[in-house]
Amino acid sequence: MFVLNLLIIVSCAILSATLFYKASGTLAVGKINMVSCIYFLFFMQTFLGISLTILGLDKHYTLDKLLYREYSIRITFVIVMLVSIFFPVMICLWQKLLKVKVKDSYSEYLSKKTETKYSSVLFVVIGCGTIILGVLLLIYFVKIGYIPLIRLFRYPKEFDFATERIRINHTIVIHEYITNILVLSVIPLLSYVSFAYMLATKQRKWMVLALILFGMSILVETHNFSKSPVLFYCLILVLIYIYICGGIKTTYMVGFGFFGLILLAIMYQLTGYEGTYFDIYNGPIGRVVFTQVGTLAYAFDLFPSVFGFLNGRSLTPSLLGVLGKDPNLHLRSARVVMEYYGSDKVYQGTAGVMNTVFLGEAYANFGFAGVILSVIVVSIVVVFFFTLCLKLKKTPLMIAFAAVMTVKVGMVSQGGFFDFIYNADWIVTSIIFIGGYLLFESDFKVSRVISEKLKDVLKFNE
Repeated sequence: MFVLNLLIIVSCAILSATLFYKASGTLAVGKINMVSCIYFLFFMQTFLGISLTILGLDKHYTLDKLLYREYSIRITFVIVMLVSIFFPVMICLWQKLLKVKVKDSYSEYLSKKTETKYSSVLFVVIGCGTIILGVLLLIYFVKIGYIPLIRLFRYPKEFDFATERIRINHTIVIHEYITNILVLSVIPLLSYVSFAYMLATKQRKWMVLALILFGMSILVETHNFSKSPVLFYCLILVLIYIYICGGIKTTYMVGFGFFGLILLAIMYQLTGYEGTYFDIYNGPIGRVVFTQVGTLAYAFDLFPSVFGFLNGRSLTPSLLGVLGKDPNLHLRSARVVMEYYGSDKVYQGTAGVMNTVFLGEAYANFGFAGVILSVIVVSIVVVFFFTLCLKLKKTPLMIAFAAVMTVKVGMVSQGGFFDFIYNADWIVTSIIFIGGYLLFESDFKVSRVISEKLKDVLKFNE
């Protein structure tokens, strides 16, 4: 059985890599894009974990709680292997229908020169926004009672990061939209834009603004002691560099990978982790390789044998209301899984949710039909955003948008299926970037008039 499983894994790995290469245009880490980003995340957090599990490395703590261990692991293995092939096939199919030659389009995109019209106008707009957001960020930290990044290095013995994270997540400034959108979302977005303009214009003023926003963004990304946001923030900066400069050496990307591992280890250490970093089942390695797989197995284990299929209840409450259903019926499968398998943490008040690759939520709602549906829907969304980013004019705003959406789509692919149907974060991000593009960087008459008027008022010259 071991030999057969190994043969299946190797065959699927090779075929999947070949298909993802065709779907993304390249799997070079120095030229990573939206599709290849999804591939790398899927391979590390899902494919690798279930492969090791089925080959006998099945001692991760999440697997100990399975009610139907053998069945759940086996069905998880089969589904992951099939999706590793049919998901890139669907991406290629949609690209063919849209007549998108992704390899040529992406190579052309990387080689294009970045346009920087009206950069001085945007500098003033972003600079003013930085001042306002800086004040709001200061108020936010006053309400928290401390600066979380500093508290990572100096905290009292009785300090509990898990419970404190929950308290911080419920702390608001003026209104929850002000906190979640302006403070926690827009500050990093402005940082990406300023960094893109810094690389494209090489002007000192953009460098200063980029450094200021970088510092503010680091404070934002560590606001609730989460370990991965800082790493993903840095990844977006790397992607912006790739998109503007046409790529980055593989050795540098490997170096960034080591930097990410070191940063992750430091975050674990600062938040009180006392285990070993070289145990494949625990710590950072276990979190990356096995936790997502264990949670995916929970979905096949729990539904429908213990908990009936959710039948669409994981859809956002506002859309449930539009469809004539009671918004109060809203229930994310990740929360159901946490409350069942992680009930001890729920009791302690430190539980969040148990996220996994989008297949988990799709199955929890609609069974195996949901798995098929999710592959179709997610592939359509991925092709839409990937193609959009390649077709829009190559300006700093649009480059930042492409980098941000690359990471956001990649992260959500390892989360909920329904986030691909309705995602408020994506909508806000798209409005901010595309709205800014239409106002300041496009060739539309309105854009030219607004930019020229602002230049006259501010008396700036390009």
